Amino acid sequence: MDALGKIAINPQFDRADVFRDGVAAVKLGSGGPEPFNPFGGGGPFGGGGRCGYINPEGKYVINPQFDDAGTFAEGLAAVKLGGRWGFIDKTGNLVINPQFERA
Repeated sequence: MDALGKIAINPQFDRADVFRDGVAAVKLGSGGPEPFNPFGGGGPFGGGGRCGYINPEGKYVINPQFDDAGTFAEGLAAVKLGGRWGFIDKTGNLVINPQFERA
């Protein structure tokens, strides 16, 4: 929804996060949020499906390819691939390969 209450991006995603740094993580496919983990290590989505990132117009800027995805902060976002967490830049390039249990 935009500031006037109108639909800004047509509903097409199974889950969507907030916009940060001009992009939002979105999910296509099944699965719900991961259970709360007081020690961190979970993205907003968990479960099955694939996560990517869209711009405010609803266009993909990073195609769905991740098991889970976090919000961007200072130009990086945590993403989960193959059960491990790493970090991507705003072009979708891995800058820190997935190697961590939590991020």
